[in-house]
Amino acid sequence: MKKLVLHIGPHKTASTYIQKSLLENTAYLSSKGWTYPDDEILQYGHHPFVNWLLNGDYDQLEHYTERLKALNSNILLSSENFDRLNQQQIQKLHDVVNKCFEVHILYVYRRADEKLISSWSESIKHGNVQVWQDYALEHLLRPFVSSCLGDTGILLKYAKVFGKQYIAVVDYDIAKSDNQDLVELVLALYQIDDTGYCYNNQVINQAPNKKIIEVLRLLNRYHSKKTGTNAQSKRLRARFFKYLNNEAAVRKKIDNLPAWEDKVSIADTFVLNRLKANFHKEFDANIVNYDDSFVLPAKVFALPTVELQSDSDFIKKLYADVMSVEI
Repeated sequence: MKKLVLHIGPHKTASTYIQKSLLENTAYLSSKGWTYPDDEILQYGHHPFVNWLLNGDYDQLEHYTERLKALNSNILLSSENFDRLNQQQIQKLHDVVNKCFEVHILYVYRRADEKLISSWSESIKHGNVQVWQDYALEHLLRPFVSSCLGDTGILLKYAKVFGKQYIAVVDYDIAKSDNQDLVELVLALYQIDDTGYCYNNQVINQAPNKKIIEVLRLLNRYHSKKTGTNAQSKRLRARFFKYLNNEAAVRKKIDNLPAWEDKVSIADTFVLNRLKANFHKEFDANIVNYDDSFVLPAKVFALPTVELQSDSDFIKKLYADVMSVEI
């Protein structure tokens, strides 16, 4: 029986980089007996596949799985949105794909503090108005149902259905410390010869610096207060970044704003320490690049305070300029 590898993310663990790399090497992978399907793709990943599960479109799911089986190839599917499936949806996924393939689950584990801050930045790009302190508190108070801290819970749901022996975990931070390419680790894991594979170490979805993220948050907030909605947040974001690309003086002004930053270290907290301990208790044996000598280095983040207000003259003027940009 052919293998089906489901790379399930999660979010903020270089999923887009992995997906783009695999998509750019579809011909090479095919020559090695593997297929990264280039249909049903949205932004490099197989997000429509997950949407069928989320929306209960099981006929489409079964039809596509049969098409994959007909390829008579090992299959790689990737979407960070797999982490959004509940237990019932994961069971349905199993019932459909296990009839056709030997299924393996691939998960990338990343230090929680970096993932939390990165997740906050991403939420601002999608219209959120929360200061990072409130965003972090919301997740730290309910870590087991958190979308960015619930690694153990996510994998336990998949283990219950597919079996823990079919789960492989790549430790993002160990790979980074060893200068290992995540895609190289994935290929080696599934014994795919990479002799002719074209690696591209381009950084995908690199987060802007935190001052720019904070200014976007303030624009989101001002927009929400002014219009009563954040329905146009994606267009506001697109206008903002286009404006910054064309207005170097404004970007410099943002970079030179007074030092309204807190120096924060949140890794060594009770909640994050317990989350890390629980994950390693459950899945140490599944980490394919495990290194018992690895010690997670302390990290201090420079994060915005709440001193700059969304109704300041600077934000009002910037908002007017940004909204005049054509997209």
